[in-house]
Amino acid sequence: MSKCNRHSCNNQNANWFNHSTRELYCESCAKKINELNRKDAMELYGHDLCTETYEQRVAVLWIGLAGVHSDNVDGSATTYYDTRLRAYYGEVVEGGFVIDKSKVLDKKPGLAISSPMCKGCLNPGVVDAMPDPSDSIVAHAIANDPNNPMKGLAQLAVATKGKFGGLDFIAPDLFAAWWLEKGARVGKRVGDFIEWTDGKEQIPKFEERYK
Repeated sequence: MSKCNRHSCNNQNANWFNHSTRELYCESCAKKINELNRKDAMELYGHDLCTETYEQRVAVLWIGLAGVHSDNVDGSATTYYDTRLRAYYGEVVEGGFVIDKSKVLDKKPGLAISSPMCKGCLNPGVVDAMPDPSDSIVAHAIANDPNNPMKGLAQLAVATKGKFGGLDFIAPDLFAAWWLEKGARVGKRVGDFIEWTDGKEQIPKFEERYK
């Protein structure tokens, strides 16, 4: 078991997950936190701030140069500011994907820009593409503006007409396939395991996720 993350508490039986701090708390402290934050938590998450089990809501879980990130089944995205990918396996829905981009991005960091974006709520095979760049006045305007921080992406979109580009959203299965083709390590949740292209890994129990 883990120690409660509340500094004034010495309870070693911490198995309640705080969806804001991403840390574990004992039942007593978690319930106090829930009482104090219930209104805000319901608006942000639709449930109490601390829960006792994994919340399965992730369509694609991935790690890149800036830590762990998820694209969720409701279309939202989450950045965890953490490098412990394994700790979040349990949040992936059945059939969802886990992608480790670390090694491929170390060699080809430009892929972080050229990659299409994932939208977790899209059905398999669906592309929510940027309008045809050849007809987009906005894309051309951004591409020709040297001071616009999105200039590079807009130029790429114009140059890759008819292909996935950095301004396109694609479904989780297409996103996983795109990164697999680029050399990333890709896995899929099947029951209580993540089945990678090179093996199978057990999803840790909730209370053991950070061990």
